[in-house]
Amino acid sequence: MGEVVRVIYSPSEIYKVEIIKRKRDGLFTFLIHKWIEHDPDIKEIINEEGFWGPLFNQKSLTDTAERAIQTAPETRNSHHSVSFPRLIE
Repeated sequence: MGEVVRVIYSPSEIYKVEIIKRKRDGLFTFLIHKWIEHDPDIKEIINEEGFWGPLFNQKSLTDTAERAIQTAPETRNSHHSVSFPRLIE
């Protein structure tokens, strides 16, 4: 698939965005994940608090990581009611 070049977390740390550089052409895309807690019985059995579930897989490509970082919250906000923070520092 590609190399994760940057991981950005929302202030609540419930969401994360992975900026990915594709190996075949050097273009960038991103994946948005949401932290999903296991219920108490599962936590005890598998000894894990939860997992990062894929929430949205963006199919658009950009030529820079910065543009992918700008596009991720716009995509997140347009597809879900919970807003995602601006990620540009």
